[in-house]
Amino acid sequence: TVTRQINVRPLPVVSLSDEIKCQGEPHTYTLTGYSSYQWFNNSNSNQITLNQPEANVWVRVTNEFGCESTASAIFEWYNANLFTFGADTSMCAGADMEIRIDNQFTNYVWRRNSVTGPIIPTTGSPRANNEVLFFETADATHSGSYHISALDQHNCNVTGAFNLEVLPPPSIEIAFTEKVQGLICRGDTMHITILVDNNRNFIEYNWKQFNSVSGIFEDIPGKSNTEDFLEGFEPGIFSVLALQENRCF
Repeated sequence: TVTRQINVRPLPVVSLSDEIKCQGEPHTYTLTGYSSYQWFNNSNSNQITLNQPEANVWVRVTNEFGCESTASAIFEWYNANLFTFGADTSMCAGADMEIRIDNQFTNYVWRRNSVTGPIIPTTGSPRANNEVLFFETADATHSGSYHISALDQHNCNVTGAFNLEVLPPPSIEIAFTEKVQGLICRGDTMHITILVDNNRNFIEYNWKQFNSVSGIFEDIPGKSNTEDFLEGFEPGIFSVLALQENRCF
């Protein structure tokens, strides 16, 4: 009879936890107390850092007896939340505009010119109040880029940006058909035409004549709002308000 003693060596106990982080954030897995390490990415270190999501993170470890065990986990990112403004926008000089974004976030910060630019205050123009950005009596100084950041329910940063152009009103001149500007003989007709700069396109014209009795400018009966000219056949003071394609006057 032959008697032998057999010792059963314990397997190493190893575990990895599933991790989920904000978009772009890395995660580091660290293990200690084993003789060797073999990771899914062929690393032999006791520590690895992942910079991208990985559906199957695994490691094989060996203890001092040469026994092996394996553990696995998932590393992923939360879905990215972004403020989407669509196309860049424009507004008319002198107008007001309110931009309102999703109010489900916290810690809203509006900035001008860049993500590290000056913070937009809560007073003046433009001014910011949480998810609302407001422009009042806009002028050329309001043109530029605007950036927003906030925190979502996972405490992840949410960002967005848009460019704004404040369109100045075009200069309008009146052209007369007669050599003597604004003067015609009784019974004659004068053709008055609008001249504008920068080849602006207008879609609507509101011609008015001053009423000396009421003291206000009033619509001219029968005058179409699509005509860029006025046939003057009586003395008076006339005005025109022209609407551009961008809805600016």
